[in-house]
Amino acid sequence: MQVSRGAEFGRNHAWPEGLKPTLFAYCTELDPLPDALIEKGVAAVTATDTRWARRDIKSTALLATSS
Repeated sequence: MQVSRGAEFGRNHAWPEGLKPTLFAYCTELDPLPDALIEKGVAAVTATDTRWARRDIKSTALLATSS
């Protein structure tokens, strides 16, 4: 679920009077996880999340831009 403060021209982060929040929801069914996966887990690689440095972009995308 994605909830934002709503659209506003200029993205200046102020909260103009009368602004209406935006709500977006999407659901999908997931298959049950295999017992071996639950017991042993999985390997993972982590990376720095740079999305918060680009708060001037209004997007529901979860991919950060590369520098």
